[in-house]
Amino acid sequence: MVPLTKLGQAIFARQEETGPPCGAAPVIEPDIIIGDESYDLAEWGIDGKIYYTPGHSRHDLSVVLREKDGTLAALVGDLYADLPEPEGVCFS
Repeated sequence: MVPLTKLGQAIFARQEETGPPCGAAPVIEPDIIIGDESYDLAEWGIDGKIYYTPGHSRHDLSVVLREKDGTLAALVGDLYADLPEPEGVCFS
């Protein structure tokens, strides 16, 4: 993976020197790959879709869910990245 921005490139360069941030997750093989097409969650009993929505990184996803009353809810990209991490917890 090559970061798209200069900031991303600087972060990766720093991590090569210091190692990954607090307990980075191990590399795994994905069960589902989201490409340019949306991924329908109906087979999981969920009224919603996952969309590939690259932003400052190429790995952002957005999840759009339909509530029973028809309203939509979305979890977008890396929306939660700027939340402070509770002591001892790492969201990386």
